[in-house]
Amino acid sequence: MATVDYSGALLKLERAEAHIADLDFLIFTYLRRQAYKIAQIVDLETGKAGFEITLKELPPAIMSGVLGDAIHNLRAALDITISAIALARGERIDRTYFPFAKFRDDIDGMIEKRASAAGDEAMQICRELCPYKGGNDALWALHQTDIIDKHQTLIVGAAVGDFRYGLLPQGPANKIYMDAFCHHLSLEPYFVPGIEGREFEHPFEIGLSVEIVLPASAPEGGKPVIAVLNEFRRVVSGVIQQFQARCPTA
Repeated sequence: MATVDYSGALLKLERAEAHIADLDFLIFTYLRRQAYKIAQIVDLETGKAGFEITLKELPPAIMSGVLGDAIHNLRAALDITISAIALARGERIDRTYFPFAKFRDDIDGMIEKRASAAGDEAMQICRELCPYKGGNDALWALHQTDIIDKHQTLIVGAAVGDFRYGLLPQGPANKIYMDAFCHHLSLEPYFVPGIEGREFEHPFEIGLSVEIVLPASAPEGGKPVIAVLNEFRRVVSGVIQQFQARCPTA
């Protein structure tokens, strides 16, 4: 029996981890600049007072490139894992891939088509991993995100965050806080109305927490980029470990 060489898959995983770290630093650097401004205004169209939140600069384009590199390396690690087993068996790998299916009923056919060269045990692992929509959601999301980025760059979403401000009490009452979720921040102003009846008061406390998120076109659209990538990395690492444990030789 030949020993399966998983070094190629592990290298892809390692490179993905490096890209995630690079992206995390880029995001930290961007957010540290506080690339947004908050102004208390009166909306001239409605007459309502509130706050205008605007990005002073968009997240740099390089973030999207690094995101794509991380996604591609993670997805490629899955294909290389299956191919490594097939190679150890002396099989051709030109049509060997980690199998995915949109529907559960189609997965057996895709496993037979894509992973049969890797043998029965590898095919069984693929079945147990449930790589289809509604099965292993993280695996499916990784696969779909990779497909999207092959055809159009995944532009990281404009920063989003939670906006909060506080007003001092009128008389013997507690301080009043207003929380508003700013769904999208961009170079165009985002208006958050003030607390009804107290719109023209100046807050004693104000803050905005900002995150960089995946675009709406992605399966995990709107979620923080680094959290999603770390989940993808965790899942892919676990998949490789399963194959290493059950298919050390072929």
